[in-house]
Amino acid sequence: MTGRDTIWLTMVMLTPLLSYGGNLGFSILMATAGLAGFSVVPPERRRSVGVALLAGLLLLAVCSSAWAVWHPDLSRLDKPRNAQGLTAVKLVFQLALYGSAVCALAPVRRSAARLGLTLLAVGMAVVVAVVLIEHAGSERLYLAIKTSLHQTARQDLAQRNVGRAFYPLALLVWPLGLHLWRQGGSWRGLAVFLYLGALTGAVVFRVDAAIVSLLVSGAAVGAVLWVGRVAVVSAMTATVAYFVLAPLMFGAHGPLGFIHAGGGLAKASWGARLEIWRIASGLIEQRPFLGWGLDASRAFPGVIPLHPHDAALQIWLELGAAGVGLAAAFYAWMFVRIEIVRQRDTALAAAAVGSLLSYLVIGALSFGVWQEWWLGLGALTIAVFGGLTNARRLPRPVVAPHLDLLPIR
Repeated sequence: MTGRDTIWLTMVMLTPLLSYGGNLGFSILMATAGLAGFSVVPPERRRSVGVALLAGLLLLAVCSSAWAVWHPDLSRLDKPRNAQGLTAVKLVFQLALYGSAVCALAPVRRSAARLGLTLLAVGMAVVVAVVLIEHAGSERLYLAIKTSLHQTARQDLAQRNVGRAFYPLALLVWPLGLHLWRQGGSWRGLAVFLYLGALTGAVVFRVDAAIVSLLVSGAAVGAVLWVGRVAVVSAMTATVAYFVLAPLMFGAHGPLGFIHAGGGLAKASWGARLEIWRIASGLIEQRPFLGWGLDASRAFPGVIPLHPHDAALQIWLELGAAGVGLAAAFYAWMFVRIEIVRQRDTALAAAAVGSLLSYLVIGALSFGVWQEWWLGLGALTIAVFGGLTNARRLPRPVVAPHLDLLPIR
């Protein structure tokens, strides 16, 4: 067993454990995998258009500190919790370490890839079953674990934390489902259980972002399987339009502003989201080109709690049109890579579109775009697709080395 095989198997075995109430650990998992994988990154994967675009976005984020309206209190960095405000520093390490993990694990051996995917699929199926049982039992297992660790155990937080399992599930259900489907037999039943169990659990735990992502990604997977390139191009166009037009959509005179003005929302959190998006859109209009600077969302605590809860709006607000252009270009490049894959393996491309759209949908409704565990989970998903590609090698087409980040084998 090679070093990268060991890193790969360790990563997939820890993923189900972190999915159950330990999402913050994904940042540590991927950083450790990246640190361990520095020495085994293949030379041909050290150059990539995608990495260049992310590096450009990172450079802009760091430079934006010069005009940012919010800065961390450097006098309070003696405690680890306060150091969380050093977003620029964290992003530098995350790009290096998460990128190292993805590139190092891309050539994992076929036998290790298959074993790891099977272990991960079974582990995530167990997570689905445990979480559904937890809902019926009022999260008693989670509360018991917290109590045994001498940590504060609150029922309301327990339900929220257990429900977070559906975020990694929403991203991983497609590559794992495809792996199980290709195994044939009873494995296909497990693939169906993964998707339906994840969707059912997200509904009963009322994890809205996961529900929407599973439904949207499911429709997209079916579309790619049915119409192929048209679906991939449509998804790419919709993604670019989302990033570019977000301030117009969420403004006071946009479609969602009108919905908010009309009231009648069934869930208060959606009304709060729409209000945050409306306010963020108004701030974007004041500084549309370079934005208010990295982490500027924290400068408006009375109206924006930490971040706008929408990836496009956060990038617009903090890095302006320049940042949005780089982000949109990166995701467009991802879809181009997926289209290259589709020409040889439609099912793999469909799964990739499903996971990518799940990431985008959840990012558009919930988390801050710079949250380290969320970025780590995205990197982990790419690494899992690398394993899925190696588990079923096909004739390799001629692809320019600088385009080769999503592995094709």
